[in-house]
Amino acid sequence: MPPQSHNPLWQYICEAYARGNTAQHCLSLQNRYGLDVNLLLSCGWIALHLGRIEQWPELLSATQPWQSRLKELRSIRNHLNKHDPQQGRLRAQVLALELEGEHREVEVIWETLRHCQVLSSKPPPHLPEEPGAADVFDDYLHVADTCLLKEDPDLRALASLMGTPKTCHLPN
Repeated sequence: MPPQSHNPLWQYICEAYARGNTAQHCLSLQNRYGLDVNLLLSCGWIALHLGRIEQWPELLSATQPWQSRLKELRSIRNHLNKHDPQQGRLRAQVLALELEGEHREVEVIWETLRHCQVLSSKPPPHLPEEPGAADVFDDYLHVADTCLLKEDPDLRALASLMGTPKTCHLPN
């Protein structure tokens, strides 16, 4: 069970992760390309509330320490035998720590987003009037310097699950 929070980004991420096959697509992208699930899901929230942003380098820099620790916890958890009663209990405790770390990382993302500048109020002619999650994914992937192709089926499915945005602004 994820930690409770009044943070709108955390609430969005928890709801999005539970929707359809979102978790499966996110974990596949995380496992194959090392992408940050919280940042992937944040792309949907950013598309809905901000459009396109300039602060991707700052987001990656701010989340990197959390991602390092989360990868360590994930590795420990994955090496524990869930079928062994003692290791299973320890595995559940490590999972709880991992979820708390994910929550803390989202707090860092939220604080960074609160100070973001939107790229522009009117998108360039080659972009749709209201950027979708796929456009924000492109921004993230470009800065993350990943070899992930836009045609990746998990990325396309995830962008589709995130839906088409409506313009609104981040609350203070």
